[in-house]
Amino acid sequence: MTTKYRPGPWKYETLPDGTVVVTMPFDDGKEGWVGAECFGPGAEANAAFIVRACNSHESLLVTLKAAQSCACNLHCAQDAISEGRHYTLCAQLTDAIAAAEKGA
Repeated sequence: MTTKYRPGPWKYETLPDGTVVVTMPFDDGKEGWVGAECFGPGAEANAAFIVRACNSHESLLVTLKAAQSCACNLHCAQDAISEGRHYTLCAQLTDAIAAAEKGA
């Protein structure tokens, strides 16, 4: 990611016209920027999903990196364990971290 995303907490609210907007704070921490607008059936559920994903992104990434370190170090310490299953977990965690950092 070349552009730094807005830190949270992200929130959502339903406007009087039924549009659901996802907002994130200005630099001073006050509410401000609209990050997404959701319309139609499932609008609130979609907005809630966006908010959960954005607000949990950093902690999930930290947890993935810790799990990756554990899985990869375990594999390195015990080369032949479980016919490569630890290597597979290590590779999957590495891929998940790369996707999260890239935004894919």
